[in-house]
Amino acid sequence: MTPDPSAHLSKATNHRFPAAVLALSTALLMVLTASRAAEAQETAVTVDLFRGPVVSSARVIGLGGAYAGIGEGVQGMGSIGASGGNRYPYSTTWFDWDFTLDWLNLAPGDYVDMDNDGRAVGDESYTALNVGVGFLLGRFGMGVWVSGDTFTLESESERIDYGFVRSVIAFTYALWREQLVAGVGLTSASMNVTTFANMSSPGVAPSWQGDGSGSWSKPGGQFSLLWRPHELPIRVGADLLLPIEVEADIDGEHSLANVGVPDLAVLPLRVALGASYYYSPEGHAYNRERTSSDNPFTLQEKREEEGLEVSPVDRRYLLLAMDVVINGSAPKGAVAPGSYAVGHLRTSGSTPTLSLHTGVEAEVWNNRLVVRGGGYLEPARIEGSDSRLHGTMRLDVRLFRLWLWQLRAGASLDIARSYLNWGIGVGFWH
Repeated sequence: MTPDPSAHLSKATNHRFPAAVLALSTALLMVLTASRAAEAQETAVTVDLFRGPVVSSARVIGLGGAYAGIGEGVQGMGSIGASGGNRYPYSTTWFDWDFTLDWLNLAPGDYVDMDNDGRAVGDESYTALNVGVGFLLGRFGMGVWVSGDTFTLESESERIDYGFVRSVIAFTYALWREQLVAGVGLTSASMNVTTFANMSSPGVAPSWQGDGSGSWSKPGGQFSLLWRPHELPIRVGADLLLPIEVEADIDGEHSLANVGVPDLAVLPLRVALGASYYYSPEGHAYNRERTSSDNPFTLQEKREEEGLEVSPVDRRYLLLAMDVVINGSAPKGAVAPGSYAVGHLRTSGSTPTLSLHTGVEAEVWNNRLVVRGGGYLEPARIEGSDSRLHGTMRLDVRLFRLWLWQLRAGASLDIARSYLNWGIGVGFWH
């Protein structure tokens, strides 16, 4: 039994979730009608996977996406690959490691425009999960960062689960007395689709049974540099993400039937340039040398472990950051994902776009609370759309020590015209 396609298209246009997911998932709504699927297969379509809102780790969101010039820890690998090899000021041992976990969700409501194409959307569930882990061995570093988006479309008789995953595996090396960190990474863009049929009778709770699945992926490259001079309270970073083209061949190895998908989905070229400035009332160095013997934070921890009384080190600081991000154009004739889903094609990515990101961070309660705020201008990439300004914030609180590690927890918020995204996360307190 094939459900009414208009009901699904209405449901699709009543939610706007990240363009990367939308580009793939909304196209798959045409599984609801074989005629629409046949039409999609007869016409070559390229979808632009540009993502306007910042969907990353919570610290990056709190700083308005301005992180290429900070590049610190695995939580920044989505912005600059060298971040996984840049040690925090308190990391002085030969071996160290880091992790981060952030969960993001669109706030419920009846008007959320995730694509920034001017169309109202409703309250469907959307979830993004960002996970990162990294290891440091002297000057060498290796980190893995994965960002996954999931969404489910459901009717009385059918259900589609789909998602988009972007992953980064970066290898870094710190040279010139660790004042320059270079990173080379292998990135991957993947799309996954699973369809289900309801085996229950009408009026009974759904009983879903999988009846098809498909998965497509393509690797790419990422290159980055981060300059962190010991003598200066500044950092400068640059990151290059090469474009990735994911081909969704309907004749490939999968078990999906009557599914219309775009012939090509393109993640465009991305270039990020950033800088940051650090101020410490106590004169603490922003870019301390790892082997330095006068690190006050390390000395404090050592005295505490020996059971000696010690006055707390004043860690309070102010950090300012700014990024300029350039996204390349999409192939000629590429269309916006949302417009492709409803059959009214709108050109996307006909020219490169530029966005400005700014952020400020401060430890306002010594060794207990860090606050962040920022903003960025989301460019108008879809034909007929307008740029919109985002405001962001983030709070991180130190929790407790778990064996050898101090843990933290925090919450983030990103607000713009017809947009509200919130998230929570955990990780190490640095």
